[in-house]
Amino acid sequence: ECTASYLQVEPPVPYSQRNSSNSNSTAGINFAYAGTGISITFYPTYPNVSAQIQELSSLIDEGMVSRSLIASSMCLFTIGGNDYTPYFSEKQAEVSKF
Repeated sequence: ECTASYLQVEPPVPYSQRNSSNSNSTAGINFAYAGTGISITFYPTYPNVSAQIQELSSLIDEGMVSRSLIASSMCLFTIGGNDYTPYFSEKQAEVSKF
């Protein structure tokens, strides 16, 4: 949403709300979930990055998202603290056992 605001475009609809009556899917879909990462996360019930990519792939395979739309789309992929903190927290706990 911050990127959309900066670019002065409509923010994309969160994937989890894509079927709601007030969603505007013409602005795109946001697959991100706060607190998730590339592997172990703070919120194990939320999909990690691999699952989020699979959700997009499924929509393409089902014909819900056209390949021409993908060709003209923007993808923003970031890696942050949630990708490292759970891993190092787990490793620190293992080291503390000794």
